Amino acid sequence: MGFYIGFVSGKALVAREGSFRQVVDWGQSILDDYPIVKIARVRTDLPSARVIADLTMDGITYAKTPRRISYSGAKKLCRSARINR
Repeated sequence: MGFYIGFVSGKALVAREGSFRQVVDWGQSILDDYPIVKIARVRTDLPSARVIADLTMDGITYAKTPRRISYSGAKKLCRSARINR
């Protein structure tokens, strides 16, 4: 079982965790500031994440092949998402 995390790629480490719907709602609220919000599925047993979709003003674009985030990158995102609750 896992949960979802939304984040903005780049230097700003802005992230939010929750259900898929919560992450999409949060992502839509920050689309004015950031053009693309990445949505990843995070496993709870070990910090690994796969980017499954991109959220833009046009809607959600699902990835045909999910992109894996490195172990250290997943740890940073999870830490940031916990801080931004």
